[in-house]
Amino acid sequence: MKKLLLLSLLCTIGMNVSAGSNCSISYMSDDKLIDILKKNNFEFDNYQEVCECLKSANAKVNLRYTSAISNQQATAVVIAVVEDINFPIASDRYKRSIWSSPERTTAIEVKLLIGAVNDALNGIDQSDIKGLNENRKKMGVKIYPVSSNIK
Repeated sequence: MKKLLLLSLLCTIGMNVSAGSNCSISYMSDDKLIDILKKNNFEFDNYQEVCECLKSANAKVNLRYTSAISNQQATAVVIAVVEDINFPIASDRYKRSIWSSPERTTAIEVKLLIGAVNDALNGIDQSDIKGLNENRKKMGVKIYPVSSNIK
């Protein structure tokens, strides 16, 4: 158990609050994406519901991504995985989003990345929390109720 706690403390974690909300979503990613997200608030339709669902489930989101500018387009791909906030236990389910544009600039690449992050987070639902709880149960870690506020 101590090793699990130590591993979870070594991860880079950020928090983001949507405009007009008191709830903040805890997330982890690499330094590049965290820097981008610190400059841009999360903005998606069911922010409050997702945030409260994650909070009541004692969960955070691991944001994995790639983005690139090719000869034809700029593309950003984001995968959002719900994880326990204290232990390295993740849901088997994930949400993904792919955004692209024929404009091939770094500024567009960043906008696409932000859009893909928001789109992936907007898709988080009870199935992600259920998947996390199934893996918590296997590891003997406390299970949190699934929020009824989110579909």
